[in-house]
Amino acid sequence: MSKIPDRIIIPVYEMEFVNEGNTIWIHSPDGGSVLRIKCSGKIIPDVCKNSPISHGDILVDGDIHICVALEQLKH
Repeated sequence: MSKIPDRIIIPVYEMEFVNEGNTIWIHSPDGGSVLRIKCSGKIIPDVCKNSPISHGDILVDGDIHICVALEQLKH
């Protein structure tokens, strides 16, 4: 088995969510979901006042487990 490196980069293409929904999907350039974030509340978009770039901040208690494909370890 390949050793998992200290820094891992997974290429992403876009972020998708539904206004007042509860899930954010981060898609790969091939269209697959590389990250799904679900909240117990709602996703509430606001107009950016201090940044020209759309962005979000998420705070999570506890660990985050990410499955790293063997193909990704070759990079």
